[in-house]
Amino acid sequence: MPQGSSLEVELNQTLDKLTKANKYVYITDDVPKFSFNPKKCKYADTIFNEDSCEESSRYFYRKHQDYISILESVVKNRTNVKLLKTSQYFCDDKNCNMAKDGILLYRDRTHLSINGSKYVAQRITTENPEIAD
Repeated sequence: MPQGSSLEVELNQTLDKLTKANKYVYITDDVPKFSFNPKKCKYADTIFNEDSCEESSRYFYRKHQDYISILESVVKNRTNVKLLKTSQYFCDDKNCNMAKDGILLYRDRTHLSINGSKYVAQRITTENPEIAD
């Protein structure tokens, strides 16, 4: 980011250029970042560690609150820009989970695995079928 600028200024400039070119834009908030490695989850003894793939959502939402209002603000008055809240696919009001239905969705603490990418893509296209057009 250029010195003296801000996320909001840079996003607005980028969105102005894209929308003036008649583009429909999707912005995602983010997926959670975890404080532990997925190996903890993958190789855990699930009999004794039922929650080994999850942690309190407070860890993620502390950082999320720093930028979500900016994203909501830049999208607010634009008809051809949509905010996709992908964090909700992993987090509820109590916990964030790096696995769903027994499938590990992360390759490291901050990046989705191929399975995780497919999971997010499926959720996004189900909720926004126009993306697949």
